Amino acid sequence: MTEDSPQPLDSASAARWEAAQSALRELANAVVEGSDPETRQAAAEAARQALSGLDLDALRDALNVPEDAGDHYNALAAILRRIPDGWGRWISCDAGWYSLIVDLDRDLAAIDPHYALHQCKEKFGTLRFYAHASEELPDEASRRFAERIAAAERASATTCESCGTTTGSLHERRDWFKTLCESCATENGYRPLPSGDDS
Repeated sequence: MTEDSPQPLDSASAARWEAAQSALRELANAVVEGSDPETRQAAAEAARQALSGLDLDALRDALNVPEDAGDHYNALAAILRRIPDGWGRWISCDAGWYSLIVDLDRDLAAIDPHYALHQCKEKFGTLRFYAHASEELPDEASRRFAERIAAAERASATTCESCGTTTGSLHERRDWFKTLCESCATENGYRPLPSGDDS
């Protein structure tokens, strides 16, 4: 790791970011739950105030390894270091997909050790891994690179985003979609999508 390599937030900034995330969750809950306008306005003001104390550029470019990374901490930190400044260094999904992401990175690095990542997130219930191969990569290797990403994204459609079991299916809660096993779906208030709604 070089001196100018991305680093985690310092403890004071991390505490401010944690407070801001809490305020943003409260705002999201107020909106999703259909709270009265005064409650939504108060939540919006609390979120604005919490965000005002943050250096958003430093936050975006810091190494934001998920708190629940556990044994995947070092691998996820290495993946986040592939993201260029200005893109935001986050893994925006739950812990059940960390193994998928770590395995994907390992396989992509074997094809192209210098690939760049721009985003790693959940979108509409499945993994999105926006990565770019090096320009000098041969066509056949570029094809394998793209195929490996597509395979991981497909695998996420049956992998519970919360616990990682491979019995997941698409579930919904107030227009938010997640791939979850039945146990995690029930625990988090998600309902299965009727057959045909998951296209």
